[in-house]
Amino acid sequence: MAILEAVPGVGVSIYINGQPVKEYEDDGEEVSGPLAPKTVVKYIEAISDAEFAIHASVLPAFRAHVQTIYDLAFQVNIDGKWAAGRCWREAAEAAHSSWNSQIDGFYSEDATGRPTVNPFKFADVELVEVADKAKIDQDVKAAAALGQITVEVLRVKIGGEVNCRAILPKQVVSEISEKAVKGRALSHGTAFGVAKTAPGQKTVDCVLIDGKDEPLARFVFRYRSKEALRQLLIIPRSPSPDLFDALPTAERERLAREAFQQQQDPKPEPGIKPERIIKRERRDSDIVDLTSDAPTAKQRKTTMEAPIDLTDD
Repeated sequence: MAILEAVPGVGVSIYINGQPVKEYEDDGEEVSGPLAPKTVVKYIEAISDAEFAIHASVLPAFRAHVQTIYDLAFQVNIDGKWAAGRCWREAAEAAHSSWNSQIDGFYSEDATGRPTVNPFKFADVELVEVADKAKIDQDVKAAAALGQITVEVLRVKIGGEVNCRAILPKQVVSEISEKAVKGRALSHGTAFGVAKTAPGQKTVDCVLIDGKDEPLARFVFRYRSKEALRQLLIIPRSPSPDLFDALPTAERERLAREAFQQQQDPKPEPGIKPERIIKRERRDSDIVDLTSDAPTAKQRKTTMEAPIDLTDD
């Protein structure tokens, strides 16, 4: 769970298959801007076509931390677009209890007025080469917040219920210009699954205490494929395969026998130098003239223990 030290007791997690996903940090990343002290950034692995949910929590530590208790609104933006919201009503919760709320997708109603939810799910985004400048400029805007889930927690005063029907955002693009992402190693966006029947959701009017640009806390989850996380050095790369293990069994056994035999060969005792064998190359000046009486200065004397018959048989 992502927790902000400045606001203890308020946390957000991403769930897949009912379990919180593992969160990673980029040790070399520094958040800048006026919201930096209120922002925590996590990286998570995106699994293609996997449905995910957003889990918001308010723990008893929050009440112990703040002097004045107020209501909270959790506003969810995915890929730069508003996707969902949840409210924590201070007066409705017991002082020493934990509040947990799960957002499974985009909530709306069908044509008959029945409550529905379109589940969030990770969708592949392919990087392609594009030459058209207008298309690149369009993709730059689309890629600005792609691959990112942002949950802002705001101080609010919750009012009465209102009638409001949300409109499902456009589906994520399946292709985007490689030039538009500028080495950000993007791999996925968020799509919306087929609508399912869901429990009814109430929409309430909220009055912001600090304004929409002054959240109490801001949680950012950047989702990438495992390979993209490796490219960003968020997780370590897979170790190189052992070339020895890749060899056929017979070859591995042969190399093992040779290594064993080398270990068994006798080694010279300490202090005794191994005998050196010098191989001399033959030169033109090493020709011996056997017809003269004595060798000249340029001839090399050769001592032979047995005569050599130079006549033909």
